[in-house]
Amino acid sequence: MEAGMDFGTTNSSLARFDGEQVRSFTLDQANKDPRLLPSLIYIPRDQEPVIGFEAARRYIAENVGRPIRYERRYVGDIEIMVASTGGSPIVYHEQIYAYEDVEAPGRFLQSVKTVLRDENYGGTFVFRRHYTARDLIALVLRHARLQAERELGAEITAVVLGRPVIFSHDPAIDAQAQQTLHEAALQAGFREVSFELEPVAAAYAYHVGAAHRQTALVFDFGGGTLDFTVVRLGGPQVPEVIATEGVLLGGDDIDRRIVASMEKYFGAGTTFRPGFSHQELPFPRYITHHIQDWQSLLELATPENAQLIDHAIKTSSNPARIRALKSLVSNNLGFSLRNEAERVKIALSDSLYAIYTVKGPNINISEAYTRNRLENQIRRTLDPISAGLDAVLARAGMTEDQIDVVLRTGGSASIPLYIALLEERFGREKVIAQDAFTSISAGLAIIAHERYAS
Repeated sequence: MEAGMDFGTTNSSLARFDGEQVRSFTLDQANKDPRLLPSLIYIPRDQEPVIGFEAARRYIAENVGRPIRYERRYVGDIEIMVASTGGSPIVYHEQIYAYEDVEAPGRFLQSVKTVLRDENYGGTFVFRRHYTARDLIALVLRHARLQAERELGAEITAVVLGRPVIFSHDPAIDAQAQQTLHEAALQAGFREVSFELEPVAAAYAYHVGAAHRQTALVFDFGGGTLDFTVVRLGGPQVPEVIATEGVLLGGDDIDRRIVASMEKYFGAGTTFRPGFSHQELPFPRYITHHIQDWQSLLELATPENAQLIDHAIKTSSNPARIRALKSLVSNNLGFSLRNEAERVKIALSDSLYAIYTVKGPNINISEAYTRNRLENQIRRTLDPISAGLDAVLARAGMTEDQIDVVLRTGGSASIPLYIALLEERFGREKVIAQDAFTSISAGLAIIAHERYAS
């Protein structure tokens, strides 16, 4: 049996088309929308991974407020070879040590899809067990497959997976990313695997309900990438893809900008006196920048960084802000900080303001965040987005007037600033919202039916 799966940076979904209608499967009963599986992984010490909403719940329950204790642990030896003035090189061995949080009950991973575009990602160790990118992605794909098969009562053997227009501007990295995703799908238990571009899949979802031939532009703004395609669709003929374009910009980047504006509560802009100096210096921005990536925040708990933060508390121009930073790290509240940014971003698509709220020991943030403020922060993203639209139209050999309908999908496609951009360029009457989170998996299911069921 065949299906289509949208493995997303933030959420994943899986669907099947029987020739008449699309069926989206329940992948996470605990999630607000059970059709969506948050692409989250929590690996406890027993190496029994937890996926989806429960992964976040377990992480918060087991880690928020727990003590953090780093110990220097032996990792292994490396052999170093250097040239010498004689005939033979000098070879010596050096032992490698790293700090390990020995109190950690588990490891939490988010946005694992983004590692596909990182040529230097060699995997990660979780309690001495090594996981490659393929291993991590396979955990999410397998969970989705098993959940769908349980509801379907049959085995899903073939899948069409969505992929962005580009994982990377480097063709070699892009090809390797798709190969890794292909291997992960096989490891997850699918026996036949093929791919389709995500914006093309969104076009297929619209195509089955379009009675007349139209020229559409798909605007697919997900958690990790922004993709465009121009396609002729509708009527009895199959969709015809004319041009595609991708921009390495996603909803995660917007969340990061919101979190960055909270650095002021954790020492950004303050001063301190390093060492025994009486000179006031700015508190290091490389420290507060860790707030933007909560998964690296615990690096601030290493002995060297913890010592710097403790010293800054004693000499800071605003000790309360540095205490808040220490609390953020020691109480594992970085994920809460990031989640609140995502909640505010979503709320501002429908409201003119939202309250950004994070509470904890020595932390009391309650700040009004207006839509206008967010738009000012992300306004510079309009340039690469406009350039992407220009590029896909140029490749198609078309102007805005020749586009009959603009299909927007993906969570960030609901941000009013981007809707206004599309309406200004193409006309308000042409811009149509698809299901932000399942239109791609629906289109992939239709494509899977065409490829495997006939």
